[in-house]
Amino acid sequence: MPGTARCLSVYLKYPRLYREGRHSCDCSIKCTERQPNMRASITVTVFSTVFAAIAVSATCPSAQPVHLCCRNVAPWSSNSGVWGGICGVTPADPNTPMGGACISNMPCPGPTIEVCCSSVSPCGSGGLGNNCTRV
Repeated sequence: MPGTARCLSVYLKYPRLYREGRHSCDCSIKCTERQPNMRASITVTVFSTVFAAIAVSATCPSAQPVHLCCRNVAPWSSNSGVWGGICGVTPADPNTPMGGACISNMPCPGPTIEVCCSSVSPCGSGGLGNNCTRV
Protein backbone atom coordinates (compact mmCIF):
# COMPACT_ATOMS: atom_id res chain seq x y z
CA MET A 1 0.00 0.00 0.00
CA PRO A 2 1.96 3.05 -1.20
CA GLY A 3 -0.03 5.57 0.86
CA THR A 4 0.54 3.80 4.18
CA ALA A 5 4.05 5.09 4.84
CA ARG A 6 3.10 8.58 3.72
CA CYS A 7 0.04 8.69 5.98
CA LEU A 8 1.96 7.44 8.99
CA SER A 9 4.85 9.83 8.38
CA VAL A 10 2.46 12.78 8.11
CA TYR A 11 0.68 11.71 11.31
CA LEU A 12 3.98 11.35 13.18
CA LYS A 13 5.39 14.60 11.79
CA TYR A 14 2.24 16.69 12.37
CA PRO A 15 0.25 15.06 15.20
CA ARG A 16 -1.20 18.41 16.27
CA LEU A 17 -2.95 18.77 12.90
CA TYR A 18 -4.73 15.49 13.56
CA ARG A 19 -5.71 16.45 17.11
CA GLU A 20 -7.09 19.75 15.80
CA GLY A 21 -8.94 17.91 13.03
CA ARG A 22 -7.17 19.74 10.20
CA HIS A 23 -5.97 16.66 8.31
CA SER A 24 -7.52 13.36 7.32
CA CYS A 25 -5.84 10.22 6.13
CA ASP A 26 -7.45 7.25 4.44
CA CYS A 27 -4.05 5.45 4.37
CA SER A 28 -4.73 3.90 0.99
CA ILE A 29 -3.98 6.77 -1.40
CA LYS A 30 -2.87 9.98 0.28
CA CYS A 31 -3.43 12.36 3.17
CA THR A 32 -5.57 15.40 2.50
CA GLU A 33 -6.36 18.57 4.37
CA ARG A 34 -9.81 18.67 5.92
CA GLN A 35 -12.12 21.58 6.44
CA PRO A 36 -11.46 23.28 9.82
CA ASN A 37 -14.84 22.28 11.28
CA MET A 38 -14.35 18.55 10.66
CA ARG A 39 -12.79 16.27 13.25
CA ALA A 40 -10.04 13.86 12.33
CA SER A 41 -9.76 10.43 13.81
CA ILE A 42 -7.47 7.48 13.50
CA THR A 43 -8.34 4.20 15.10
CA VAL A 44 -6.01 2.24 17.32
CA THR A 45 -6.36 -0.79 15.06
CA VAL A 46 -5.33 1.03 11.88
CA PHE A 47 -2.56 2.96 13.63
CA SER A 48 -1.13 -0.15 15.31
CA THR A 49 -1.27 -2.21 12.14
CA VAL A 50 0.37 0.48 9.99
CA PHE A 51 2.96 1.41 12.63
CA ALA A 52 3.88 -2.22 13.28
CA ALA A 53 4.18 -3.02 9.57
CA ILE A 54 6.64 -0.17 9.07
CA ALA A 55 8.59 -0.68 12.28
CA VAL A 56 9.25 -4.45 12.09
CA SER A 57 12.96 -5.10 12.10
CA ALA A 58 15.20 -8.14 11.81
CA THR A 59 17.23 -6.92 14.80
CA CYS A 60 14.34 -7.43 17.24
CA PRO A 61 13.41 -10.84 18.74
CA SER A 62 10.13 -12.49 17.74
CA ALA A 63 8.58 -11.72 21.16
CA GLN A 64 9.29 -8.01 20.63
CA PRO A 65 9.19 -7.53 16.82
CA VAL A 66 8.41 -3.79 16.71
CA HIS A 67 11.57 -1.69 16.24
CA LEU A 68 11.10 1.90 17.49
CA CYS A 69 12.91 5.06 18.54
CA CYS A 70 11.44 6.31 21.84
CA ARG A 71 12.06 9.42 23.90
CA ASN A 72 12.11 7.37 27.11
CA VAL A 73 11.68 3.84 28.46
CA ALA A 74 10.26 3.31 31.94
CA PRO A 75 7.94 0.98 33.88
CA TRP A 76 4.24 1.63 33.19
CA SER A 77 3.71 2.39 36.90
CA SER A 78 6.10 5.37 36.73
CA ASN A 79 3.76 7.22 34.35
CA SER A 80 0.44 5.40 34.80
CA GLY A 81 -1.59 8.63 34.87
CA VAL A 82 -0.63 9.47 31.30
CA TRP A 83 -0.11 6.01 29.80
CA GLY A 84 -3.17 4.51 31.49
CA GLY A 85 -5.44 7.54 31.84
CA ILE A 86 -4.75 9.59 28.72
CA CYS A 87 -3.44 6.90 26.36
CA GLY A 88 -5.74 4.16 27.62
CA VAL A 89 -3.00 1.51 27.84
CA THR A 90 -2.94 -0.64 30.99
CA PRO A 91 -0.76 -3.76 30.91
CA ALA A 92 -1.42 -6.71 33.23
CA ASP A 93 1.89 -6.09 35.03
CA PRO A 94 2.43 -2.48 36.24
CA ASN A 95 6.20 -3.01 35.94
CA THR A 96 5.94 -3.56 32.16
CA PRO A 97 8.57 -1.38 30.45
CA MET A 98 6.93 1.17 28.15
CA GLY A 99 8.47 3.33 25.44
CA GLY A 100 7.14 6.90 25.40
CA ALA A 101 6.83 9.27 22.41
CA CYS A 102 8.00 6.64 19.91
CA ILE A 103 8.57 6.97 16.17
CA SER A 104 9.57 4.44 13.54
CA ASN A 105 12.50 6.34 11.97
CA MET A 106 15.75 4.40 11.66
CA PRO A 107 18.43 5.17 12.57
CA CYS A 108 17.10 6.81 15.71
CA PRO A 109 17.41 10.61 15.60
CA GLY A 110 18.77 12.87 18.32
CA PRO A 111 17.91 12.05 21.90
CA THR A 112 15.71 9.02 21.15
CA ILE A 113 16.47 5.49 22.34
CA GLU A 114 16.40 2.46 20.02
CA VAL A 115 14.06 -0.20 21.43
CA CYS A 116 12.25 -3.42 20.53
CA CYS A 117 8.64 -3.66 21.73
CA SER A 118 5.91 -6.27 21.59
CA SER A 119 3.33 -3.74 20.29
CA VAL A 120 2.66 -0.03 19.84
CA SER A 121 -0.42 2.17 20.39
CA PRO A 122 -1.12 5.78 19.40
CA CYS A 123 -0.68 8.31 22.19
CA GLY A 124 -0.12 12.07 22.07
CA SER A 125 2.72 13.10 19.79
CA GLY A 126 3.78 9.57 18.85
CA GLY A 127 3.43 5.91 19.62
CA LEU A 128 3.47 4.22 23.01
CA GLY A 129 5.60 1.08 22.92
CA ASN A 130 4.46 -1.84 25.09
CA ASN A 131 6.90 -4.27 26.74
CA CYS A 132 10.03 -2.59 25.37
CA THR A 133 13.71 -3.46 25.69
CA ARG A 134 16.63 -1.21 24.74
CA VAL A 135 18.61 -2.45 21.76
